[in-house]
Amino acid sequence: MPSPLARNTALMVFWQVLRAGLQAVWAIGLARVLGLGGYGTFAGLAGLATALGALSGIGFGLLMLQAASRDAGTFALQWRKALWRLLGSSMVLGAAYLLLAIHWLESPVVLIALLAIAIPELLLVPLVTLASYAFQAHDRMGWAGAMYALGPLGNVVALLVCVSLSASVSLTQYLQWHVLLGAVATAMALLAVARRLRPGWAPAGAAPGEYADASGFLAMRVVDTGLGTLDKSLVYRLAGADVAGHYTAAYRLAALIALPAVSLAISAAPKLFRRLGGAEEQARFLRRLAAAGVGLGLVSIPVAWALSFALPWLFGAEFAHAADLARLNCLFPALLGLSALGCTMLMARGRKRIRIGLQLGALLLLLVLMVAWVPAYAGAGAVLALGATYLLLVAALWWTVWRPAQA
Repeated sequence: MPSPLARNTALMVFWQVLRAGLQAVWAIGLARVLGLGGYGTFAGLAGLATALGALSGIGFGLLMLQAASRDAGTFALQWRKALWRLLGSSMVLGAAYLLLAIHWLESPVVLIALLAIAIPELLLVPLVTLASYAFQAHDRMGWAGAMYALGPLGNVVALLVCVSLSASVSLTQYLQWHVLLGAVATAMALLAVARRLRPGWAPAGAAPGEYADASGFLAMRVVDTGLGTLDKSLVYRLAGADVAGHYTAAYRLAALIALPAVSLAISAAPKLFRRLGGAEEQARFLRRLAAAGVGLGLVSIPVAWALSFALPWLFGAEFAHAADLARLNCLFPALLGLSALGCTMLMARGRKRIRIGLQLGALLLLLVLMVAWVPAYAGAGAVLALGATYLLLVAALWWTVWRPAQA
């Protein structure tokens, strides 16, 4: 009989693999339809929106996950608090995104296209993530994982509809369907929460102490998302759309291979929040998670090397350089998985400030290395900056996690 953690991890892995498969189909199709430059432009503009999207909800989504994991009776109230703060913050972030995209990234696309990028990343995707948190808080990892697959499914359907209606597809044409199908996927996620968990929808006030607690989660989400998204926008800004297209294709392959370890981190979070058992039992649990993360990381290295040769065949011949970057980046899936596990452990054990500090330092280091190496070495410089940053981050995270566990 598998343990609840093993069962939940298996469910999350299934849905994350399906999500990644849909994302891969969408990314490959979009790259072939838009070409290297168009795909790089979209990746750069969307990366900025995704980074800002971490601010949506101002941390109340993870606050809900923590509170409801510990006491299921608080879920309905926490859900309503998180939902309405997400809706309000997304409008402010939308205005900020438009200013940055136009003046910092010097966006070549029209305003309506920028809005079609901003709305999914700043409102729709955060709503779907909030729905997943709701199911995670109830240990319903099958439903939680299904929420993550809805967005990529909408993207694939949007691309298929767009291609079927026009022989020649522009980025602006695709984005119209992108936002429409994203709205449909979000409506499905919210309907699932309403029918399965019945939390209610009325606005709810929050105490000042909750804002302080949520701010820790907010800072954590901002630096976490910044590490995973701002690199694409920075490569686009420093080296242009073509290099950003190669780099993004290589990055997506690495993120796909890291999914089992990332899924393990997601599934372990509710149990870590509840802090079940004594100190020795918790230490054993951390050791099991560490061993699983190292094992998955070792397996990911040869897999990343082998799959890199498929990138030109999947994305098209003009993405041949992406395969070279993916081979240079073959250690990154292991580092990404170990980083996710270490971050989850620190968050769930109430050490958010340490996690924020370590990730913020990593983000600043990544930005400095990108600025120094990308103009000189293009895509290879971006990959080396990413790998060096995550290597140091993983070492710092696991030293911090392991030291108190041993004590």
